[in-house]
Amino acid sequence: MENLRFNIAAGETKVFVKAGRYFEILESGGPVTMAFYDANGSQNNDASSVLSGTYLEDSFSQFDIYSATAQTVEILISDGKGGTRRQPGTVQVIDGERNKVLQGVCFRGVGQQSTTNAAGVQVWNPAGSGRNIFVQAVRVGATTADAWSLATTDFQLAGGGIVPANLDRAGANSIASVRTGDASGITNSRGYGAGYMAANTDVVLVFPRPILIRPGFGIVIAGNAASNTVRATFEWEEWPL
Repeated sequence: MENLRFNIAAGETKVFVKAGRYFEILESGGPVTMAFYDANGSQNNDASSVLSGTYLEDSFSQFDIYSATAQTVEILISDGKGGTRRQPGTVQVIDGERNKVLQGVCFRGVGQQSTTNAAGVQVWNPAGSGRNIFVQAVRVGATTADAWSLATTDFQLAGGGIVPANLDRAGANSIASVRTGDASGITNSRGYGAGYMAANTDVVLVFPRPILIRPGFGIVIAGNAASNTVRATFEWEEWPL
């Protein structure tokens, strides 16, 4: 039986030439992806985007571990199933939201637009970005009372290009941009909500499940009245494909 604890960098793959019949992830702050190989070098098992508590009972001679984010990983390998579930001392309660901020995958973006048509604010995921965006919430308000609508689209608004803020002040920039413009001509749209807002009174939308924005698409929240000013704040996570 062997316990391995190590640090892995963002985007790194670690290779372990170690044989066993039992494998378990004891600790990982974020998901990891693994591949297992037999004595002939052929891949005989894999696991994609799994967390601590995941285990495998199968023979292997080598395994690779990939992580999209920098983290500390601890694993247990053995020639047979065995180990301990005992937690001496204190029990650690994992704050999942805090850990995601530490992983640098959480972002907030702000935009404002005035136009003679439908003033819109958009989060745009560029084609080929290599990441999915999971939009969790949006806050919208306008100078005068107006209707609002929320939709996804393959149309990129013309203005803005505003850099979103990583919720980790030292974190990397987002691959997305916050854009603004006239949303009346968006194409290939799919509606996700609509309602009304009073003048200078924001509406906050928190989704029970996030809206997925794949590369080459954006999400737009827009007003309806002419010559209105719409402001919006989006919150989302970015994860590798």
